[in-house]
Amino acid sequence: MAKLIIDGQEYPAQEGQTVLDLGCGTGALTLRAAQRGAIVTGIDINPHMLTVAQNKLDQAGLGKHVTLREMGVAELSTEKSASYD
Repeated sequence: MAKLIIDGQEYPAQEGQTVLDLGCGTGALTLRAAQRGAIVTGIDINPHMLTVAQNKLDQAGLGKHVTLREMGVAELSTEKSASYD
């Protein structure tokens, strides 16, 4: 189960939620959230990590259900904060 943890409090990803995975790396949490039915955008600055993440998602049959973007946290101003749960 993918979980968001803030100040020790867990928030599991749920079906239909729109989730932003910051620094998604190889996509471990991105994959788990997508498996639970969340609509996920994963961002990472490292294109190699995104390639690994995309391969994991494709192998799980979820490649078309997740958006991966190469960008850094400093570029987040282009994202609408209200777009995510």
